[in-house]
Amino acid sequence: MTTVLDKQTRDAAVHAFVIGVGAYRHLPGGSGPLMANTLGLEQIQEPALSARAFLDWLTGDYPHPSGVPLGSIELLMSTSDDPYRYDGHDIAPADLPNAQLAASSWIERCNANKANVTLFYFCGHGFARDHQYLLLEDFGQAPLNPMSTSIDLNRMRYGMARCEADTQIFISDACRQVKWDLLKTFDTLGDPLIPPIMGGNADRNTPVLLATRKGGTALGAPGQVTYFTQALLAALRGAGGEDPGNNDTWVVRYRKLADAVQDLLTYGPFGPATGERQCCRTDGESENVILGHLPGPPLVSLQIDYDPPESAEVATLSLDSSHRNFHQTRNQIAGPWQLKAPASCWYQLQASYLDGTSWSRPVAVLPPLPRVPAVHTRRSNAPSNLAPDAP
Repeated sequence: MTTVLDKQTRDAAVHAFVIGVGAYRHLPGGSGPLMANTLGLEQIQEPALSARAFLDWLTGDYPHPSGVPLGSIELLMSTSDDPYRYDGHDIAPADLPNAQLAASSWIERCNANKANVTLFYFCGHGFARDHQYLLLEDFGQAPLNPMSTSIDLNRMRYGMARCEADTQIFISDACRQVKWDLLKTFDTLGDPLIPPIMGGNADRNTPVLLATRKGGTALGAPGQVTYFTQALLAALRGAGGEDPGNNDTWVVRYRKLADAVQDLLTYGPFGPATGERQCCRTDGESENVILGHLPGPPLVSLQIDYDPPESAEVATLSLDSSHRNFHQTRNQIAGPWQLKAPASCWYQLQASYLDGTSWSRPVAVLPPLPRVPAVHTRRSNAPSNLAPDAP
């Protein structure tokens, strides 16, 4: 089966199409004939784990836009467990015929209401040329046209112009390496699943979030959710939150989401301990659409540094917010102060020293990864932007 949830509503709803591909028939270790040129690809575990994590977010703590609940999920999974089991059901493998069938069911539901939100998520192998190509389980089935069983994400987005839904979100957690074997192919590559048409819904929002830059690799630790999907889910759960009206109504909007994912990939825990971090990219045409409402201010991971580091041993810090009913203190302890606090612009940071001097300043604690400027040893050494009234 491909449909794992269908509330059969014609009211505004979110309709998701999720694909995870880690098992490939024609790559080494696959169940079918080996491709003559595997382009360096192997079987991988991470897509199934990542797609499942995305599903858990969808069915668990998805931050519904006001009045737009989850309406349906189409799911395809290709893993070493054949068939993949989800919620007590056997899930169809992510090959081209099943993807075409699932896309037909998906767009039919998406098309039922102009206020619907369509959400497409893919995790697996991918390549880039002029477009982004997402490789399905039967990639390489046709020896003379191995890319015929891949998804052309760009043309799929163009094809979604036939859909009435005004918000159409596309997320690709796949590599974007450019292979010479693809560059020299004089033909259209891939299948759009939803063929492009002339005209259609020209005013729709079509934000696209790509896991890496063109030519880049989508990374992940073996046997774990990919770094991009980890960062994406952290951003969706609050690290990409903002309060645009300054009225404590927290939402996740497209542009802040993309910025938060990149910050988390670059500076956060979602990346290799050494070496280059990946850079996500955006595409499509979109206003800064609201992707979800958060139930309240997100909990923010905050780091306060000391300069020089030994100043931590003579300073007592406190972070307070009457707005959030929050108070934490840190006595003379070596190392940066790492803590979590609910997001707000209204915090007061105070430093008290062993010689009896002190200073305080307002600080904002906002997602995704705020870092307070260094706290200096002496009040007289505090920089002007940290303690503006210091003598």
